[in-house]
Amino acid sequence: LQAIRVPMKVLIGSDDDLKRRVDRLQTVRPDVPVQVIPGANHLNTMFHKEFRDAVSQWIEDNAKSTTGKGP
Repeated sequence: LQAIRVPMKVLIGSDDDLKRRVDRLQTVRPDVPVQVIPGANHLNTMFHKEFRDAVSQWIEDNAKSTTGKGP
């Protein structure tokens, strides 16, 4: 995980069974932002507005940082 040098962000539902793993990831890579989607689980996270907004914002932010240009 330390070798990964591309922009990352973790989006996880508060009710996702994999959240424990994300919590551990934060101890190894505290520089990787994590956003917890309240009330979401592993299967329905992508249907929450917070998820879609976070993905859109991440793409916009990283398009600027990797190309020097905005969308």
